[in-house]
Amino acid sequence: MTEFIGFPRPDGSVGIRNHVLLLGLDQSSVNVCHKVAGLVKESLLVFSSTGDRGFLSDAARHPNAAGSVVVGEDLTGQDKKSLISDLEGWGKPFGVIDLGSISFVEALSRATQTAMDIVQDVSTHRRELVRFSKLLPVLFHVHDDLTTGVLVDLLKRLREEEGRCLWVEKGAKNQNIVNPEIKTHLAGDVGTGEVPGPDAGIYRVKGPPDDEGILKTVLGSGAQIMAFPAGQWKFMSNALIPGLSFALKTDPGGDAICDLDLGQKGDKQLEVEDQSLLLFSEILATSSGKLTRNELLSDVLIA
Repeated sequence: MTEFIGFPRPDGSVGIRNHVLLLGLDQSSVNVCHKVAGLVKESLLVFSSTGDRGFLSDAARHPNAAGSVVVGEDLTGQDKKSLISDLEGWGKPFGVIDLGSISFVEALSRATQTAMDIVQDVSTHRRELVRFSKLLPVLFHVHDDLTTGVLVDLLKRLREEEGRCLWVEKGAKNQNIVNPEIKTHLAGDVGTGEVPGPDAGIYRVKGPPDDEGILKTVLGSGAQIMAFPAGQWKFMSNALIPGLSFALKTDPGGDAICDLDLGQKGDKQLEVEDQSLLLFSEILATSSGKLTRNELLSDVLIA
Protein backbone atom coordinates (compact mmCIF):
# COMPACT_ATOMS: atom_id res chain seq x y z
CA MET A 1 0.00 0.00 0.00
CA THR A 2 1.41 3.38 -1.03
CA GLU A 3 2.06 5.94 1.71
CA PHE A 4 3.05 9.59 2.02
CA ILE A 5 4.25 11.62 4.98
CA GLY A 6 1.85 14.20 6.37
CA PHE A 7 0.74 15.99 9.52
CA PRO A 8 -2.08 14.21 11.42
CA ARG A 9 -4.74 16.63 12.72
CA PRO A 10 -6.99 16.35 15.78
CA ASP A 11 -10.05 15.64 13.61
CA GLY A 12 -8.40 12.64 11.92
CA SER A 13 -7.51 14.42 8.69
CA VAL A 14 -3.93 14.73 7.43
CA GLY A 15 -2.28 17.93 6.27
CA ILE A 16 0.54 18.15 3.77
CA ARG A 17 1.56 21.62 4.94
CA ASN A 18 1.81 23.12 8.43
CA HIS A 19 0.75 26.73 7.94
CA VAL A 20 -0.52 29.21 10.51
CA LEU A 21 -3.34 31.31 9.05
CA LEU A 22 -3.87 35.01 9.63
CA LEU A 23 -7.63 35.43 9.32
CA GLY A 24 -8.42 39.03 8.42
CA LEU A 25 -12.06 39.69 9.27
CA ASP A 26 -12.29 43.20 7.81
CA GLN A 27 -10.30 45.63 5.71
CA SER A 28 -8.48 47.25 8.64
CA SER A 29 -7.30 43.87 9.89
CA VAL A 30 -5.97 42.88 6.47
CA ASN A 31 -3.28 45.57 6.68
CA VAL A 32 -2.12 44.10 9.98
CA CYS A 33 -2.22 40.52 8.70
CA HIS A 34 -0.34 41.42 5.54
CA LYS A 35 2.49 42.90 7.59
CA VAL A 36 2.60 39.88 9.90
CA ALA A 37 2.69 37.48 6.93
CA GLY A 38 5.84 39.23 5.77
CA LEU A 39 7.44 38.93 9.20
CA VAL A 40 6.51 35.44 10.37
CA LYS A 41 7.58 32.43 8.33
CA GLU A 42 4.89 29.80 7.67
CA SER A 43 2.10 32.33 8.26
CA LEU A 44 -0.46 33.03 5.51
CA LEU A 45 -2.94 35.85 5.07
CA VAL A 46 -6.50 34.65 4.46
CA PHE A 47 -9.13 37.22 3.58
CA SER A 48 -12.62 37.26 2.10
CA SER A 49 -13.44 40.47 0.25
CA THR A 50 -17.13 39.81 0.92
CA GLY A 51 -16.71 38.95 4.60
CA ASP A 52 -17.62 35.31 3.97
CA ARG A 53 -17.28 33.65 7.39
CA GLY A 54 -17.78 30.23 5.82
CA PHE A 55 -14.73 30.75 3.63
CA LEU A 56 -12.59 31.77 6.61
CA SER A 57 -13.94 28.88 8.67
CA ASP A 58 -13.21 26.38 5.88
CA ALA A 59 -9.67 27.73 5.59
CA ALA A 60 -9.03 27.40 9.33
CA ARG A 61 -10.47 23.87 9.39
CA HIS A 62 -8.48 22.80 6.34
CA PRO A 63 -5.94 20.01 6.98
CA ASN A 64 -3.06 22.15 5.68
CA ALA A 65 -3.73 24.72 8.41
CA ALA A 66 -2.00 23.92 11.71
CA GLY A 67 -3.34 26.94 13.60
CA SER A 68 -4.87 30.38 13.17
CA VAL A 69 -4.77 33.97 14.36
CA VAL A 70 -8.07 35.86 14.11
CA VAL A 71 -7.66 39.61 13.63
CA GLY A 72 -10.55 42.06 13.44
CA GLU A 73 -12.54 44.92 14.87
CA ASP A 74 -15.68 44.45 16.97
CA LEU A 75 -15.36 40.72 17.57
CA THR A 76 -18.71 40.70 19.38
CA GLY A 77 -20.66 40.23 16.13
CA GLN A 78 -22.46 36.89 15.80
CA ASP A 79 -20.58 35.76 12.69
CA LYS A 80 -17.22 36.51 14.26
CA LYS A 81 -18.20 34.84 17.53
CA SER A 82 -19.30 31.77 15.55
CA LEU A 83 -15.93 31.62 13.81
CA ILE A 84 -14.12 31.72 17.14
CA SER A 85 -16.46 29.02 18.45
CA ASP A 86 -15.58 26.87 15.43
CA LEU A 87 -11.88 27.28 16.16
CA GLU A 88 -12.37 26.20 19.75
CA GLY A 89 -13.98 22.97 18.60
CA TRP A 90 -11.27 21.88 16.16
CA GLY A 91 -8.47 21.40 18.65
CA LYS A 92 -5.91 23.47 16.76
CA PRO A 93 -3.99 26.31 18.46
CA PHE A 94 -5.38 29.77 17.74
CA GLY A 95 -5.25 33.33 18.99
CA VAL A 96 -7.57 36.33 18.78
CA ILE A 97 -6.50 39.95 18.28
CA ASP A 98 -9.31 42.47 18.83
CA LEU A 99 -8.19 45.68 17.19
CA GLY A 100 -10.75 47.67 19.17
CA SER A 101 -9.19 50.95 20.22
CA ILE A 102 -5.54 49.91 20.03
CA SER A 103 -3.12 51.53 17.61
CA PHE A 104 -1.86 49.93 14.42
CA VAL A 105 1.59 49.51 15.96
CA GLU A 106 0.17 47.78 19.03
CA ALA A 107 -2.05 45.57 16.87
CA LEU A 108 0.91 44.61 14.70
CA SER A 109 3.01 43.81 17.77
CA ARG A 110 0.33 41.61 19.35
CA ALA A 111 -0.54 39.81 16.13
CA THR A 112 3.11 39.16 15.31
CA GLN A 113 3.84 37.78 18.77
CA THR A 114 0.74 35.58 18.72
CA ALA A 115 1.59 34.23 15.27
CA MET A 116 5.18 33.53 16.33
CA ASP A 117 3.99 31.69 19.43
CA ILE A 118 1.66 29.47 17.40
CA VAL A 119 4.29 28.84 14.72
CA GLN A 120 6.69 27.76 17.47
CA ASP A 121 4.00 25.51 18.94
CA VAL A 122 3.18 23.75 15.66
CA SER A 123 6.85 23.48 14.70
CA THR A 124 6.97 20.49 17.04
CA HIS A 125 4.55 18.65 14.73
CA ARG A 126 6.30 15.94 12.77
CA ARG A 127 5.30 14.28 9.54
CA GLU A 128 4.18 10.68 9.84
CA LEU A 129 3.68 7.90 7.33
CA VAL A 130 0.00 7.63 6.41
CA ARG A 131 -1.97 5.65 3.84
CA PHE A 132 -2.50 7.18 0.43
CA SER A 133 -6.26 6.93 0.98
CA LYS A 134 -5.90 9.82 3.47
CA LEU A 135 -4.91 12.10 0.60
CA LEU A 136 -7.62 13.92 -1.34
CA PRO A 137 -6.14 15.44 -4.52
CA VAL A 138 -8.03 17.60 -6.99
CA LEU A 139 -7.56 16.79 -10.67
CA PHE A 140 -8.43 19.46 -13.23
CA HIS A 141 -9.34 18.22 -16.69
CA VAL A 142 -9.77 20.15 -19.92
CA HIS A 143 -12.25 18.40 -22.21
CA ASP A 144 -10.47 16.83 -25.21
CA ASP A 145 -7.06 17.93 -23.88
CA LEU A 146 -3.97 15.91 -24.80
CA THR A 147 -3.44 15.08 -21.12
CA THR A 148 -6.72 13.12 -20.96
CA GLY A 149 -5.00 9.77 -21.50
CA VAL A 150 -2.56 10.49 -18.68
CA LEU A 151 -5.36 11.36 -16.26
CA VAL A 152 -7.38 8.28 -17.24
CA ASP A 153 -4.40 6.06 -16.42
CA LEU A 154 -3.79 8.02 -13.21
CA LEU A 155 -7.36 7.32 -12.10
CA LYS A 156 -6.67 3.60 -12.41
CA ARG A 157 -3.70 4.00 -10.08
CA LEU A 158 -5.82 5.93 -7.59
CA ARG A 159 -8.47 3.21 -7.56
CA GLU A 160 -5.82 0.56 -6.99
CA GLU A 161 -4.79 2.53 -3.90
CA GLU A 162 -8.44 2.83 -2.77
CA GLY A 163 -8.00 6.56 -3.25
CA ARG A 164 -10.47 9.37 -3.82
CA CYS A 165 -10.09 12.61 -5.72
CA LEU A 166 -12.10 15.65 -6.69
CA TRP A 167 -12.60 16.15 -10.41
CA VAL A 168 -13.00 19.55 -12.06
CA GLU A 169 -14.17 19.40 -15.68
CA LYS A 170 -13.61 22.33 -18.04
CA GLY A 171 -15.02 22.71 -21.52
CA ALA A 172 -17.99 20.37 -21.16
CA LYS A 173 -21.59 21.54 -20.74
CA ASN A 174 -22.73 21.85 -17.11
CA GLN A 175 -19.40 20.44 -15.89
CA ASN A 176 -20.51 17.01 -17.13
CA ILE A 177 -17.94 14.27 -17.55
CA VAL A 178 -18.15 13.12 -21.16
CA ASN A 179 -15.27 10.66 -21.44
CA PRO A 180 -16.63 7.15 -20.68
CA GLU A 181 -13.29 5.98 -19.27
CA ILE A 182 -13.45 8.78 -16.72
CA LYS A 183 -17.16 8.37 -15.96
CA THR A 184 -16.64 4.77 -14.93
CA HIS A 185 -14.71 6.01 -11.89
CA LEU A 186 -17.42 8.48 -10.81
CA ALA A 187 -18.43 7.96 -7.17
CA GLY A 188 -20.52 11.09 -6.62
CA ASP A 189 -20.72 14.88 -6.71
CA VAL A 190 -19.43 17.53 -4.33
CA GLY A 191 -20.95 20.98 -4.04
CA THR A 192 -20.02 24.05 -2.04
CA GLY A 193 -19.80 23.22 1.65
CA GLU A 194 -19.82 19.47 1.04
CA VAL A 195 -17.22 16.76 1.55
CA PRO A 196 -16.83 13.63 -0.59
CA GLY A 197 -18.11 10.29 0.60
CA PRO A 198 -15.92 7.41 1.79
CA ASP A 199 -16.05 5.37 -1.43
CA ALA A 200 -13.00 5.23 -3.69
CA GLY A 201 -13.27 7.02 -7.02
CA ILE A 202 -13.73 10.55 -8.32
CA TYR A 203 -16.11 13.15 -6.96
CA ARG A 204 -17.18 15.70 -9.54
CA VAL A 205 -17.12 19.32 -8.37
CA LYS A 206 -20.56 20.78 -8.99
CA GLY A 207 -21.64 24.32 -8.28
CA PRO A 208 -20.54 27.78 -9.43
CA PRO A 209 -18.28 27.13 -12.45
CA ASP A 210 -16.21 30.29 -11.98
CA ASP A 211 -12.75 30.10 -10.43
CA GLU A 212 -13.85 31.55 -7.10
CA GLY A 213 -16.73 29.08 -6.79
CA ILE A 214 -14.44 26.16 -7.60
CA LEU A 215 -11.86 27.34 -5.07
CA LYS A 216 -14.48 27.57 -2.31
CA THR A 217 -15.74 24.07 -3.07
CA VAL A 218 -12.21 22.66 -3.10
CA LEU A 219 -11.35 24.45 0.15
CA GLY A 220 -14.46 23.22 1.95
CA SER A 221 -13.89 19.64 0.82
CA GLY A 222 -10.56 19.45 2.64
CA ALA A 223 -8.61 18.52 -0.50
CA GLN A 224 -4.91 18.97 0.24
CA ILE A 225 -3.35 19.26 -3.24
CA MET A 226 -4.37 20.24 -6.79
CA ALA A 227 -2.96 19.07 -10.11
CA PHE A 228 -3.82 20.88 -13.34
CA PRO A 229 -2.56 21.39 -16.90
CA ALA A 230 -0.10 24.29 -17.16
CA GLY A 231 -1.68 27.55 -18.22
CA GLN A 232 -5.10 26.62 -16.81
CA TRP A 233 -6.80 27.76 -13.61
CA LYS A 234 -4.16 30.27 -12.59
CA PHE A 235 -6.57 31.55 -9.92
CA MET A 236 -6.39 28.14 -8.29
CA SER A 237 -2.78 28.74 -7.37
CA ASN A 238 -2.66 29.75 -3.73
CA ALA A 239 -0.47 29.33 -0.70
CA LEU A 240 -2.69 27.00 1.35
CA ILE A 241 -3.40 24.25 -1.20
CA PRO A 242 -0.35 23.45 -3.35
CA GLY A 243 -1.06 23.58 -7.07
CA LEU A 244 0.99 21.15 -9.16
CA SER A 245 1.05 22.16 -12.83
CA PHE A 246 1.97 19.68 -15.56
CA ALA A 247 2.28 19.72 -19.34
CA LEU A 248 3.25 17.65 -22.36
CA LYS A 249 5.92 18.87 -24.75
CA THR A 250 3.66 17.79 -27.60
CA ASP A 251 0.89 19.98 -26.17
CA PRO A 252 0.54 23.36 -27.96
CA GLY A 253 0.49 24.94 -24.50
CA GLY A 254 3.36 22.82 -23.32
CA ASP A 255 5.82 25.70 -23.34
CA ALA A 256 4.07 27.19 -20.32
CA ILE A 257 6.12 27.20 -17.14
CA CYS A 258 5.14 24.17 -15.09
CA ASP A 259 6.24 21.95 -12.22
CA LEU A 260 6.29 18.75 -14.22
CA ASP A 261 7.02 18.09 -17.90
CA LEU A 262 5.38 14.83 -18.95
CA GLY A 263 6.85 14.89 -22.43
CA GLN A 264 10.12 13.38 -23.51
CA LYS A 265 12.79 12.01 -21.22
CA GLY A 266 16.00 12.59 -23.11
CA ASP A 267 15.37 11.42 -26.67
CA LYS A 268 12.61 9.06 -25.61
CA GLN A 269 8.92 9.94 -25.81
CA LEU A 270 7.28 8.68 -22.64
CA GLU A 271 4.36 6.28 -22.87
CA VAL A 272 1.07 7.18 -21.20
CA GLU A 273 1.67 4.67 -18.39
CA ASP A 274 5.06 6.24 -17.67
CA GLN A 275 3.56 9.73 -17.73
CA SER A 276 0.83 8.85 -15.25
CA LEU A 277 3.36 7.15 -12.97
CA LEU A 278 5.51 10.28 -13.12
CA LEU A 279 2.52 12.46 -12.22
CA PHE A 280 1.48 10.10 -9.43
CA SER A 281 5.02 10.15 -8.02
CA GLU A 282 5.11 13.96 -8.16
CA ILE A 283 1.79 14.19 -6.31
CA LEU A 284 3.25 11.96 -3.59
CA ALA A 285 6.47 14.01 -3.44
CA THR A 286 4.56 17.30 -3.21
CA SER A 287 2.26 15.85 -0.56
CA SER A 288 5.33 14.80 1.40
CA GLY A 289 6.85 18.28 1.43
CA LYS A 290 8.24 19.17 -1.99
CA LEU A 291 7.30 22.77 -2.83
CA THR A 292 5.63 23.82 -6.07
CA ARG A 293 6.54 26.91 -8.07
CA ASN A 294 3.38 28.71 -7.00
CA GLU A 295 4.01 28.06 -3.32
CA LEU A 296 7.34 29.82 -3.58
CA LEU A 297 5.61 32.92 -4.96
CA SER A 298 2.47 33.22 -2.84
CA ASP A 299 1.69 33.89 0.82
CA VAL A 300 -2.01 34.69 0.59
CA LEU A 301 -5.42 33.08 0.06
CA ILE A 302 -8.16 35.50 -1.02
CA ALA A 303 -11.72 34.96 -2.22
